Amino acid sequence: MVDPSLPDQIFFDADCPRCLRWTEKLRRKDPEGKKFVFHPLKGEDFESALTEEMRASLPDALVSVDGDGRVRTGAEAVLRTARRIGGLAGFLALFAGILPSAVLNSGYAWVARHRHRGGGPSVDG
Repeated sequence: MVDPSLPDQIFFDADCPRCLRWTEKLRRKDPEGKKFVFHPLKGEDFESALTEEMRASLPDALVSVDGDGRVRTGAEAVLRTARRIGGLAGFLALFAGILPSAVLNSGYAWVARHRHRGGGPSVDG
């Protein structure tokens, strides 16, 4: 049974320093795990959450699976996560959401291509 009150399952690149810092920052904002549960993309939880066919069709990107079963990837997953966490990130996500998806996806693709370079911004920044 699908339950929209369940936390989003966030699947991320655990080999990416930037991604690890991002998930740690979100964990601090949601310490009880009521909004998010994090898992590496390369793991049993990812394999059990989505069928092999679904996994094969996904881009190399952040993946979120909502309590209602909806799968989001890339920029769409980031915006959903930011809106759920609230605060300044949620506020900015509302405005980013009015941008054309091609612009958002291009920005996400650029960050994803460079995610292993230099470690990215600090968690506190």
